Amino acid sequence: MNKYSTARSLIAVLSIIGWITVAAGILFALVLYQSSGLRLSIPVIISLGLGGLALVAIAQMATAQLDTAENTAEMVALLKQSLARPDPAKAPQPATTPPRREPPVKAPPVPGDVVEMRHGKDIVRIENGYRAEGKDFATIGGARVWIDAQALRSGK
Repeated sequence: MNKYSTARSLIAVLSIIGWITVAAGILFALVLYQSSGLRLSIPVIISLGLGGLALVAIAQMATAQLDTAENTAEMVALLKQSLARPDPAKAPQPATTPPRREPPVKAPPVPGDVVEMRHGKDIVRIENGYRAEGKDFATIGGARVWIDAQALRSGK
C-alpha cells in the first residue's frame, strides 16, 4: 500500500534538507573557525546543526505517522475480509451438555433444626434466634463467633 506517495516524497525532501543543513552548519563552522576563531563558529554549528537535526526528526515522525495510517488501513481490510467469509470450522456448535438444573430450594429452618455444625458443636434454630451449647444468640453469626472463641480457648 502506498496511498501517501506525495506526502512521502515531501518528507524525503524535508529529510534531505535537514541533512544538508547539518552539513552546511559544520562547513560554515569550520570556515568561521579558521577566520574568526571558536567564538563565532560554536553558535553557527549549534543553530544550524540542531535546526537540521530537528528537520530530520520531524521527517521521521511524519514517516512513522504515515506507516501507522497504512498499517491501520491494512488491518481494517483484513478484518473486513475475515468477517465477510467466516470459517466453518469455527462456527458455533450446538450444545451437547444437558441443561443445568438448579438445586432444590431448602425450606427455612424451623425451631429445633440443627442449621450448622461448627467445631463439633451444633447450632440449633430456636424461636428467637440460635442456640449453641445451651447459650442463646440473636444471630447465627454470634453463635459461630462464640463457638470459634471456645475452640480457640480449648486449643481445638
